[in-house]
Amino acid sequence: MKRSLGLLLGITCLAAVLPAAVINCSIPRQTGRGSQPIPMTMQYLLEITAAGDQCLDGDKLYSNWTYTSNLNQVPANEVEVRLFFNVNGVGQDVHYVTLTPLFGGVWFQPFSFGYNIQVYNDPQRYIDRVAFDVNAPGGGTTASKVLTIGGVPLSPIPGNSSKLVNATSIDVAVSVTPSLQDGVLSVSDNYRQSVIPEPATYALFGGGLLALGFLSRRRSQE
Repeated sequence: MKRSLGLLLGITCLAAVLPAAVINCSIPRQTGRGSQPIPMTMQYLLEITAAGDQCLDGDKLYSNWTYTSNLNQVPANEVEVRLFFNVNGVGQDVHYVTLTPLFGGVWFQPFSFGYNIQVYNDPQRYIDRVAFDVNAPGGGTTASKVLTIGGVPLSPIPGNSSKLVNATSIDVAVSVTPSLQDGVLSVSDNYRQSVIPEPATYALFGGGLLALGFLSRRRSQE
């Protein structure tokens, strides 16, 4: 009995000190801890969260996934989640989180989901704009997205709109009430990322302003 209790205690302590796994969830995706279904589903992300693991796409780390669907109308294992990003070549990447019911499904009942997104291992980058798009073919759908930054919730973002921010970590909470007639086909979050200018860039910019001021003064004296 004592041996069994000691073994159980040892396993519990070992589980407590095991580091969280960072699983590559980019497209194309790689198998992480356990088997990963293709396409990636919300159920898989909930299991990652339950295991204390995190999901990496590019330099964005996602964690703490939640999902509820009223009356379980579209269950978590029937919601595809796509994580991907585009690079525009001027220091601004756009990262996307898109939810779509599988098998041609449509949300007709209220649903909600949430997660944390943060810049991973890059102190020079930050999120400066958040957008929220709801693909609802008819009217009557209401949606809101609440961002919490540093423990402080911001005013909600309505569907199909955006907000300027300055953050490296954001807790996201989305709630959608579809039109019973037309429903919701998909929901997409996107995050624009910028790079903090290097000191040399500030110096170059300042030098340019001084040169412009000098030229302007010289012309006014001529």
